[in-house]
Amino acid sequence: MDVQALLMSMLVQLPARVPLLIALGVALTLVLQKRAADPPAVRLAAWGFGVMLAAQLLAAVTYPLLQAYVTSAALPFAATGLFYGVIGVGLAMIEATGLILLALAVVRRRR
Repeated sequence: MDVQALLMSMLVQLPARVPLLIALGVALTLVLQKRAADPPAVRLAAWGFGVMLAAQLLAAVTYPLLQAYVTSAALPFAATGLFYGVIGVGLAMIEATGLILLALAVVRRRR
């Protein structure tokens, strides 16, 4: 897979990822503007949104690179599914960590 095909596979993801990236960026900005309100809760929320934003950016880069690797190595279908599954579970765990941090921030704020 050449560089042009790799860039094209990244661009194909943009319509699905850009709204979520914008929302996470705006949410992170709003949380960081309220630092004085409740510092521990704001810190947890900022980490949560930051982790989720990082997971989305990592996914936007990882999947096209994995596709390029699978294409260049001519891996069998089962191995391809295994690679995508492992990457998907890892990224889902990162996003789940972000959600847990957000939940902790909400609970902390209500106390």
